[in-house]
Amino acid sequence: MKGMICPASVAMEIYRQLRKKETSARTKYRGAFEIAAGLQLNVQVYARTSEAIFPSLKKASMAAETTKSDTQGLVKQERSYAEIDDPDNTPVPDEKLLKAFSYGKQVVPVDADKEKVLKFESGERHFQLLGFALEKDVPRHHSMEGVDVVLPINSEKNIKAFTGIVLAMIESKRVIIARLVATKNAAPKLVALFPAI
Repeated sequence: MKGMICPASVAMEIYRQLRKKETSARTKYRGAFEIAAGLQLNVQVYARTSEAIFPSLKKASMAAETTKSDTQGLVKQERSYAEIDDPDNTPVPDEKLLKAFSYGKQVVPVDADKEKVLKFESGERHFQLLGFALEKDVPRHHSMEGVDVVLPINSEKNIKAFTGIVLAMIESKRVIIARLVATKNAAPKLVALFPAI
């Protein structure tokens, strides 16, 4: 293995890029996992891996002189709307705009009052078992998002019941398909729970 000698500032930058990211064990969901009507387990869901998003690229003007200032040359985006048939592209005022949805070749406008009705709200947070599937039937590309860990909350009954479910899943080579709403009014997620010891 070859080494190299570099300035301290370069070495610290390399270290920052290669070091393991420290994550706090923060619970994403803590509450009941509904197995069936009248049967619940108290569980916690922790994030094991999460998606790392790169910072967005900023747009700068090439006409501006480059200086050490962070804001020098940065440009601001402005958006305006005009009618498609208007040859002069006269901007339509914001108060005259409303949302419309395309249904085939037809465009259906939606008032601001009706727009609220069309928004999906999942309601209260919950974690619910929908069914079981064979592990081999869950496609690999369905595991592309972050991975979470589900653990029982410290209680002897919870731990025994949870362990029983995990062992049965391993023996039968099945996974749980569940619906998770981690926070109030969040979009529901369809998740597959793989057993692990």
